[in-house]
Amino acid sequence: LIAIGMLFFGLVGFAQQNLSDSEYGALIKGYLIKNQANYKLTDNDIQDLYVSNEYFSKSTKINHLYVNQRYQGIEIFNAVSNVAVKDHVVFYYANSFISEIAPKVNTITPQINAERAIESAVSQLDLGSVQGLELISGKGNNFIYNGANVSQTNMAVKLVYFHAQEQDELKLAWDLNINTLSGKNWWSVRVDAVSGQIIDVNDWVVSCNFGDGDHSNHSSHSNLKED
Repeated sequence: LIAIGMLFFGLVGFAQQNLSDSEYGALIKGYLIKNQANYKLTDNDIQDLYVSNEYFSKSTKINHLYVNQRYQGIEIFNAVSNVAVKDHVVFYYANSFISEIAPKVNTITPQINAERAIESAVSQLDLGSVQGLELISGKGNNFIYNGANVSQTNMAVKLVYFHAQEQDELKLAWDLNINTLSGKNWWSVRVDAVSGQIIDVNDWVVSCNFGDGDHSNHSSHSNLKED
């Protein structure tokens, strides 16, 4: 089995920014306010938004923006709406925002720190033992740690809210990734910031057995960029 794909963060040359700082921020915010009832969004649900990715298609003359939802400055994991703007009009919108977020939040204060979250994830995934863990950089609730004898690459860790759909609850969690020393897995993990338990996990490595001749089920990831 050979790893043939991995998830990359963002688009080259684009820095994340608050929606209000985007060229199309006022336009998109106006669209959301006008359509709040259709998407069952409260004022609080669209109060704290930021643009995570943005690109322009020269062939279609369309600006594509990916807008993330936050609560009190903390990103809501995967609450990303897709917006397409052409001729200064929002002509396409795919909503992934969560409605009525405030009462769904379990806490705003983590009970474990980022280092403890890494150690907990490593233990639960049976990846050996963390050794020589060092903080490389940190800003706010976003941190970069070294591989600490469990990851081939530095480990990015940030505080997020994870939507537990069965309970319809937004759980404060540490979002982190571990590129295993074996190279067989690149785990993307959400660790409950209260209990320390893994509440969500997936693998960024896409595997393929080239000998079977059947490659129809691959779900690889790539940057969205058009000429």
